[in-house]
Amino acid sequence: MTHQPYLDWMITATDELSDPLTPELRIALNEHITQCDSCRQVGEAWQAVELKMQSAPMLSPSAGFGKRWQARLETSQKLRQEKQNYRLLGILILGAFLMLAALTTQAMPLIKSPFLLLWSWIYQLVQTFYYLEFFRVLFISIFQTAIEVIPLAWLILFAGFLCQLSVVWFIALRLTTSPWRVKL
Repeated sequence: MTHQPYLDWMITATDELSDPLTPELRIALNEHITQCDSCRQVGEAWQAVELKMQSAPMLSPSAGFGKRWQARLETSQKLRQEKQNYRLLGILILGAFLMLAALTTQAMPLIKSPFLLLWSWIYQLVQTFYYLEFFRVLFISIFQTAIEVIPLAWLILFAGFLCQLSVVWFIALRLTTSPWRVKL
């Protein structure tokens, strides 16, 4: 015979937070307790424990407990956040290295000579600098032309509008990324 349902019912019968037993279950529990000595002893011991717990005086926390607890909670939340950040950073770095390794293994058959690869990288770097210089000269000429063609009042209004947009963008960024706005 299994005693577990009866033991659960004994705990449920004395627990104020759980649903009370139905009359049928209470009758079955009482019948089992009258026949089973071990369950009766467990029930009596449970009632003794319940009585001691209910008669024990409620202790008040020591002075400054709330402040210490809140400080410890904030510290543990910061530590948990830092650990999570380090884990994420580690996963991202590992993923980057794995992708680099996969690309390297895929590119190895294409590389006939490391010297040729080095020269192609140098060529691409020089080309990038040429393109940057071209766009710098292009933007300078467009800017100088715009200054000559557009009246000064319109330029000042446009600059003010860009400044206002940047301030609104900065404030929106601060409000959305502020740690005080994020609820854990």
